[in-house]
Parts: sequence; structure tokens; C-alpha cells
Amino acid sequence: MGASSVTACRNTAAQIHGISVVDDDTVHLLTRDARMTRRQSGLIVHRDEFDDCDLVQIGNATATT
Repeated sequence: MGASSVTACRNTAAQIHGISVVDDDTVHLLTRDARMTRRQSGLIVHRDEFDDCDLVQIGNATATT
């Protein structure tokens, strides 16, 4: 599975996996692209390196494992 430009991570990924977490109304996304790193109300884009084997496709979403 090739990585998309962003993938769900942290609490957002947990929710996609069906894990109950404290919902802080923030969407957490992960990218390898430093140009995309930013924070705005309701959205945090994290920049880090990750392997494609750390990602899983769940429905239409890609999430960290």
C-alpha cells in the first residue's frame, strides 16, 4: 500500500480503528512532507518519518496502526 500524502494518526487513527478515546474535536494527520506541517483550529498536521507497513486502509481512510 503506497502512503497517501497524509494519513490519520494519534486519536484520529484510534477512532478510525474503533477505539474509544477522549474526543478533543481535533483531527490529527501525519505526513512526510515538511511543507504541509501546520496547526489550525481543529486540525494538527504532524510531520514524521514512517514506514508503509505502519499504515492500514480502513474503508476510505488510511490510518497508522
